[in-house]
Amino acid sequence: LANRISKMTDAERAALAQSMPVVTVEGHMLSMFNACMVGLQYPKATVVGGFRHWLKAGRCVAKGQHSIAIWIPTEKKVEASEENEEGRDMFFVLGNVFDVSQTVEVEQKVAA
Repeated sequence: LANRISKMTDAERAALAQSMPVVTVEGHMLSMFNACMVGLQYPKATVVGGFRHWLKAGRCVAKGQHSIAIWIPTEKKVEASEENEEGRDMFFVLGNVFDVSQTVEVEQKVAA
C-alpha cells in the first residue's frame, strides 16, 4: 500500500487526500500520505482514532472491525553526536486506527 502511494505523483496524492478529508479524534488533520493510506483502505472514513483514543472519547471499537494502518512518527533517544545534537532519532512505525463508523457508544453505568 505504501509502495502504491509512493508511486503516485504529488498531484495524485493531493487529489486523493483532498477528496476525503480525514481528521483524528483529537481534531488534527492527517498528513497527505496518511490520508491516502486511510482512503485506500477505508474510503468512507471521516474521523479516525486508535483503540484507546476511542475509549477516551466514550466510544468502543465494535466487535469484528478491522483496523486501518497509518504511519505514526516516533522518536528514540540516542547518544548525542555532531550530526545529531539533540540526541533523538525520528522514525515511523505502523499504527492502527479505526473510523468512527467502526465504533459504538460506550454505555455509561449509572450508580444506584
